[in-house]
Amino acid sequence: MATKEQRQNKQFVEKLIQIQGLDYDEWLDKIHVEYMTSNNKLILEALDSKLNKRQTEDKKENETASNTSSANSQSSNQNRQ
Repeated sequence: MATKEQRQNKQFVEKLIQIQGLDYDEWLDKIHVEYMTSNNKLILEALDSKLNKRQTEDKKENETASNTSSANSQSSNQNRQ
């Protein structure tokens, strides 16, 4: 929850924005875009990390499934003998 000071700061900025003939929500969206753009390296690193983690997990799942399938096949072959 916003503090009294934070609410006052927001009201102050909203009034300044209105005096300049701008829409507060559009201005705020522009600030968000600028922030994301200035931090795109960090965002890309986080996305790459998540992707690498997912690929590693998928690889482990595939290896586990392959090992299980192989073990089942060997067991089945031993039972036939």
